[in-house]
Amino acid sequence: MSSGLRPQPSASASASKRGKVNFGEFGRTHHDLTAIGTVVNVASRARSAAASDQILMTAAVREKAAAALPESAGRDYQLKGIDQPARLWAA
Repeated sequence: MSSGLRPQPSASASASKRGKVNFGEFGRTHHDLTAIGTVVNVASRARSAAASDQILMTAAVREKAAAALPESAGRDYQLKGIDQPARLWAA
């Protein structure tokens, strides 16, 4: 007996940013191991801006990976909670 449901292709988006973060256990009543900071916020917002099956990266990551990536100009994104537009590159 078939349920009539078909498997849907999976899709994901990703983003990366390079920089300093604060990493450790945070919280008063419940300690969570986490990373916080502007770098984490920008990476999270960039991931939200990425299209399905797209990877976006900041200039710092692009610079480190430039030899393995095709040349591109990047694009400015206005990320939620970030004052200045962020230039991001698709991988």
